[in-house]
Amino acid sequence: MNSAHSLHDLIRRRQRARFVGRQGELTRFAENLALPPEDLRRDFVFAVHGDAGVGKTFLTQRLRESAGLGGALTAYTDHRVLGPTDTMAAIAADLAGQQCPLKEFTKAHAAYAERRAEVEADPQAPDGAMSFITKSAARVALKAAAGVPVAGALTEAVDAEAFAQQMESLRVFISRKFRSQADVRLLLSPVEVLSPLFVAGIGECAGERGRPLALFFDTYERTGPLLDEWIVDLLEGRHGPLPADTVITLSGQHALDGNRWAPLRDIVCDLRLAPFSEAEARQLMAQRGVTDEHVADVILRLSGRLPLLVAMLAENQPADAAAVGDPSGSAVERFLRWEDDPRRRSVALAGAIPRSLNQDVLGVLVDDADGADGADEQDIGALYQWLRRMPFVTDSAGICQYHDVVRTAMIRLQRNQSPERWRRQHETLAHHFGRPAEGGSAGVRQDLTHDEAYHRLCASGPAFLSSALRQAARCWLDADEARAWARTLEQAGTDAGSTAVGEWGGRLQAALQETAEPLVAYYSRLLTYSGLDGPARAEALMARGACHNRENRHTAAITDYSDAHRYDPANPYVLANRGVARQQAGDAALARADFDAFIARRPDDPWAWVWRSRTALETSGTGRALADLERALTLAPAYRFALLERAHLHRTTGRYDLALQDFDRVLAGDPQDWFALTGRGLVHRLRGDFGSALEDLGAAQRIDPDNTDVPAQRALTYLALGDVPSAHDCLRIARAREPESGFALYVSALAHHQEGDLAGAVACMDAAITASPHYLWAYVVRAMLRFAEGEAAGALRDLDTAVALAKSAEDKYVSLGYRFLLRYLRRDYRPALDDLFAACDTLNADEAQFLFRLLLDADSRRPATRLVARMTASRIDPVNGGWREATKRLVRLFVRYWGLDSDTPTARQLRRRGEVGAAEFVSAEVEATIRKHLGSGLHDFPFMRLVSSVLASPSALAPSGAEPPPAELRGPLAR
Repeated sequence: MNSAHSLHDLIRRRQRARFVGRQGELTRFAENLALPPEDLRRDFVFAVHGDAGVGKTFLTQRLRESAGLGGALTAYTDHRVLGPTDTMAAIAADLAGQQCPLKEFTKAHAAYAERRAEVEADPQAPDGAMSFITKSAARVALKAAAGVPVAGALTEAVDAEAFAQQMESLRVFISRKFRSQADVRLLLSPVEVLSPLFVAGIGECAGERGRPLALFFDTYERTGPLLDEWIVDLLEGRHGPLPADTVITLSGQHALDGNRWAPLRDIVCDLRLAPFSEAEARQLMAQRGVTDEHVADVILRLSGRLPLLVAMLAENQPADAAAVGDPSGSAVERFLRWEDDPRRRSVALAGAIPRSLNQDVLGVLVDDADGADGADEQDIGALYQWLRRMPFVTDSAGICQYHDVVRTAMIRLQRNQSPERWRRQHETLAHHFGRPAEGGSAGVRQDLTHDEAYHRLCASGPAFLSSALRQAARCWLDADEARAWARTLEQAGTDAGSTAVGEWGGRLQAALQETAEPLVAYYSRLLTYSGLDGPARAEALMARGACHNRENRHTAAITDYSDAHRYDPANPYVLANRGVARQQAGDAALARADFDAFIARRPDDPWAWVWRSRTALETSGTGRALADLERALTLAPAYRFALLERAHLHRTTGRYDLALQDFDRVLAGDPQDWFALTGRGLVHRLRGDFGSALEDLGAAQRIDPDNTDVPAQRALTYLALGDVPSAHDCLRIARAREPESGFALYVSALAHHQEGDLAGAVACMDAAITASPHYLWAYVVRAMLRFAEGEAAGALRDLDTAVALAKSAEDKYVSLGYRFLLRYLRRDYRPALDDLFAACDTLNADEAQFLFRLLLDADSRRPATRLVARMTASRIDPVNGGWREATKRLVRLFVRYWGLDSDTPTARQLRRRGEVGAAEFVSAEVEATIRKHLGSGLHDFPFMRLVSSVLASPSALAPSGAEPPPAELRGPLAR
């Protein structure tokens, strides 16, 4: 007999007929799909959310059927697919089944799978190689290696430097194994490579067929943490334009994250599913044959009107209320009524105790129930395979989880029936999860810690709360880990019936959701718990301090670190972190004291020697800083952080050959290190080797194409060559990636200035200041541009702002030095000299002399202009004996005519030396100082052209009524 329908069609038709409720949601979705994309009423995202068992999956499947009947291409994924890469592959497979293959994506994904399999199978691959790729931890780890130290109890488990070295080993291994840079990028950044191909494929497919596209993501409470950012990026067009008539449905227990989805709020339709109304629940029961009012009342009370539980309890059409049973016992009986084997029933109940289980966990539970004899591995394997097939069990890659409604009923029953057995089972599981893991990643170890804590909380309740909160305080700057702890506490409190435990979990959950800075709120809430001991309280204070320091709230960070030191004076990492905060706040002396104290306890930690070198640079000079870096490299000869820091120091002091040697050492270990390539390119530019500079910067840009600073550095190199059009080409790339990049805007300003467009240059710095009001260098550059334009008053206001913003010694030096220069050009001598000596006091003696060079230039505009032009053209130091003699005479005249009566250490030092001694002191290092500062990043050749225009500008004329300088001051320069 022929039939117009397949069996699958008949089953789906019957399921639709049995579907109850949710008509409003179905109608709204269908009407929305019928609207043209341009209609402002159309939504592009449907966010379906509600409690477990409320019917989200059934509704999502009905929405997909509705979209298909409306002519749309559809694809469906759920918790069985993890992460963006696998999700794209699943969607591509679904669409291929509808005669819509994504050919280019499928080919690239197959190549990714093949290359990944090669890495996994290679015995030479670094340990845990693919876990780095899967978790995309590379960038975070590398940044952490040069940032804050990992502290306290986490030092061994999550050592930042070891983590970075392992990641570098992986990058080197992959680069050597796969010569193709495309393969390397595919393995290290699969989402970034595959997503554009995926988007282009679905766009081409939907466009060719003229059909809408409907994508459905079910169980989003589990997949959302992995997919949320990627889906937002898809909607915002980061990976290319989606078809205009795309509709995405996200179905999970939780509403969408308000902060992440805020920019897209206007295109989201929020569908909050509540339990059935009483009328809907009774309709479902009537459909299942339950007509007795008393039976229906019992089911309503037992189920809480959750559709899943209503359907399960009504399925067998109980004849009377006694057949339904009590709320927990009867629910479990209904779940297992079909199973007569008492051992299997016992295993099903025991399997509900852990939050998730695999065969090993089930074996622990079975052994506990069976006693000393236990069960053999084959028996446990058969039980586990049976359990995996149960309708209330979700199986994902061998890990099973019960449906929340079913598990809640089962654990409530067991807790009430036998509290002693309940406690013993949890203690047994806590012991199992607390055993040291053999191998495995840090992430796996953290999961085991969560499970151990969950079972100890269930076994002991409030008695274990203090220990759990102490562990929760140690999630170092990891928001995901903090959320995991909050969920663990909340779930343990609910499952064990412990109000105290559950309330603490709820408080931490609320803290992580109620603020734009969830970790600060989380640690603050933990610190209100009086049961935290000193070390745990210090861990929480350190972590909160790190959050403050990361947002440049250095004062708050220092306060937290100081409190942490009071609670745990034996923890040296408190001192190290406080030293970083003090250094970044501009207090080099106190930072040095903290690093000294840390090094006294941990003399073999190279990280601290590198950080102390930064304080030495400000407090003791380059020699001491270099000595600290040498010590770090003695301890760890290949330490990337130290090599890069020493290379930077050599570059800024004009020792270019030594800088190149250090950059070469870094690149010998990792030829793909874009940061080292960029640094080496800057050194080549400063040496005048522009071809090598462009080669290195180009390589860095290919390795990290999303970086904004690298194309801006290439633009600066082209400006030094005088190739302004090529510079603008590079700047367009940089500005397209980050329109508000301060450095790119700075280079754009120099490009406009080089073209004679002062107004355009000022506009660039206006934009930089609008985007970053605390960007000190933007105010300095705009001041120079305004001064060159003749706007002296505005220029000085900008420098006043820069002086107020300055925190570090270098920032104070820059802002005070250039305000001195402009004031001196305006013949405002007394404030100019105050700035001069205040700037000198921020630096050590060898750095301070550059300000005297500026003073020398400023006294006579035309000779100074020629000097700067000569420096720019030749890129060499033109200082000779004549200039040295001129400097000596100039200082003698200052001592004679102004007396150097400023109340600063530098002025007092010069007074004690007398005219001749002061002149010798100033001129002794002029030659080396000029060379040094011409080599620094702040005085690149295009910027020197700007300085030249300032010295020749109309603003440099003495204002009306200004005191003229003594004639003798011009004599040395005239000669």
